[in-house]
Amino acid sequence: MVEVLYSLVDVNRRFDRLALDSLYINNLNMTDTMTINSFIEQPCSIDAEVISKISEKILPRIHSQVHKLTIEEFSIKPILLAVNYPQLYSLSLINFQEEMLYQHLTDDVILRDLLTKQITHLNIDIKKTIGQRTKIVSKIFALILSLCKKLTVFNFCHMFPTRKCILPICYLPSTNCMSLTLVKLTITVSSLLDCLYLFDGCLDSLSTLIINVSYIFGPKIPKYSKKKFLKLRCFSLSSPKLTVDYDDLIVPLLCQMVNLEELKLYLLVQRFDSTYIDGIQLYDQFLVYMTQLKKFTFNIKTNVSNNFLRVKLPSNEDIQHSFIGRGYQQVTSYIHYDSIENKGKCLIYSVPYEFDYFFNLDNSFQGRIFYKVRYLTMDDTIPFEHKLFNIISEDFPFLEFLRISNNYSPKVKEHSLTLITYPYLTLLDLQNAHDDYAELFLLRKNAYLPHVVAIILFFVGIVLRYIPISECFCAARIILSFDLSIWFIRLLDMFTAVKLLGFKLVMIGEMVHDLNFFMLMFFVFILAFGVSFYSLVFGVQEFTWHLPRKIINLAYWHIFGEIERLEIFEENFKANGYAAFILLLGYMTIVSILLVNLLIAMFSNTFDRLQSNADRIWKFQRYSLVSEYLSRPSFPSPFIFLSHCVRLTLYTLAKCCKSEFIQNKYRQHVNRTKYSKTYFFFLELSFDDKSITKIETIEDAYCDEIYYNYLKQERKLLDEPDLDEERV
Repeated sequence: MVEVLYSLVDVNRRFDRLALDSLYINNLNMTDTMTINSFIEQPCSIDAEVISKISEKILPRIHSQVHKLTIEEFSIKPILLAVNYPQLYSLSLINFQEEMLYQHLTDDVILRDLLTKQITHLNIDIKKTIGQRTKIVSKIFALILSLCKKLTVFNFCHMFPTRKCILPICYLPSTNCMSLTLVKLTITVSSLLDCLYLFDGCLDSLSTLIINVSYIFGPKIPKYSKKKFLKLRCFSLSSPKLTVDYDDLIVPLLCQMVNLEELKLYLLVQRFDSTYIDGIQLYDQFLVYMTQLKKFTFNIKTNVSNNFLRVKLPSNEDIQHSFIGRGYQQVTSYIHYDSIENKGKCLIYSVPYEFDYFFNLDNSFQGRIFYKVRYLTMDDTIPFEHKLFNIISEDFPFLEFLRISNNYSPKVKEHSLTLITYPYLTLLDLQNAHDDYAELFLLRKNAYLPHVVAIILFFVGIVLRYIPISECFCAARIILSFDLSIWFIRLLDMFTAVKLLGFKLVMIGEMVHDLNFFMLMFFVFILAFGVSFYSLVFGVQEFTWHLPRKIINLAYWHIFGEIERLEIFEENFKANGYAAFILLLGYMTIVSILLVNLLIAMFSNTFDRLQSNADRIWKFQRYSLVSEYLSRPSFPSPFIFLSHCVRLTLYTLAKCCKSEFIQNKYRQHVNRTKYSKTYFFFLELSFDDKSITKIETIEDAYCDEIYYNYLKQERKLLDEPDLDEERV
């Protein structure tokens, strides 16, 4: 929105009406999302001149129409000092250092006045805290509760999934930490005991509590406690970590919320010598006491380890039956059981899935569409394979944040040509993952396999060519003819530099992948028809190694209309002739009508799927092409041996000579194509985000300009007005 206001206002009247429309500026967002969503603390990418212009020339024209305002640390002063906001009721303070936010809350008179007299909805986002500085976070929370006399809705550090500042309740002051008006609170706390503190008289009017707990542990809560939270109507509890205190902490706490109308639970539970959590347990343990409950949304994963007791774990059908007849909505479940170690995992969740996160996905995931999930974490001690990432890209179509924790390399290193695409992914965290997972997303290693085959065939053919035996000479001609075909196909690599044609090579690869499965099925029909038809038409034949070729030749060419073989039996009105005729009818119907059209449909589906990602695929190809040329020797054939000589010389000198200069040169030569994982995923370059965006925009513009000029020359579009109209 900042760029829109800066770029469009005062250009002309039409742009002014668009940029300053009341519906548009009602919710004024003065932040930069790229900086907010980053793991790394970055300075504000919004230029000071832009903020100054907006504060001086634009805000005075729209200040009375602003109802919701979102600002960050670097722009709070000029924006709040510029004008008053009489209609402002919702304020979001984003991307603040805790010390700076506390200073503003104590010293900024304008901010304090707004919080005291106007603000009813407040959102706070603090950068990830380290060590003892979390005491300041507690002071900020207490100060806000004491300042905001009209506050009804409060989101404290629970706005972005990539960072959630934890509020340690133990540091809260014993006085002045209460609110008589707060109705809805969204917060992240360190333990479940902190959650209990919030109910201990400081927030008496609270009716909705959405809480994320980092760790669920602590002393047991009495199961039949007389204390009840009567005013609470909506409660949401989520935790990304495993807990062993489900029965001792969570169940007793929920039993005290007897007037709940809506309940949301996202839990990862570890049990020992026990069974899975199912519908019967949920109902008998706490749902039976919630007589006013209207909606129950849950995602509960139970890990069971039975090391000392032999407990019979229920099947997936048993889990499904446990939800019948107890007022549940539709429920999905799946179970993964290891009979050797007597361990099991059971996931149960309500449908439709209403959480925007999914924690600790592992290799037991069985797949289902999750449209609402934006944040996904993957964690397992078994390597993740390429197939699982393909499933995730299809089952989580709107995924924005993906975090992978797995230090084990994938077993299958040669990947499919299938490009893993996540259209909405903005952050990929591989800090706790093996380096090979980066290659799954950025590189295509199998692209080099045809090159190796071509080189091997060339040398084999050359060796056979000079053996003075006629059979070897014939074999050399055959091998070199196939090798020549491969080298010609390699010429297709030059098209990867062309935006319009490059992604079509991926389409060809995907269609060949479709064709592989089709040919397996097709080969079954060829044998089923060919052997039977040949035996009926030609009778008993002596077996030779040429017979399979004749059978396949007879059945294969029928698909393309080559049915000269009909002349052999068209006058045969005996039983074998009619049998051959019936076989031919069935074969042609199934293969020519059904299977061929099925193949066309598969090709069409592949084309549509890749066409929508054409630009993304081409950029990946361009990256692969640049990386390939960077890693290859500089000299072309036949002078390529000079590069190898240089490399061998550097290697020998580095091993024999201890000179620092030689060692550095060798390291530079070896590491010239190795990039830091941190550089890839967090863009920790010498450029800021704005510069990177400009570079990419200019690069794409130049590529498009070159290609457009090429089209212009080919089509002979010499009329300049028509040319401009077409470009617009």
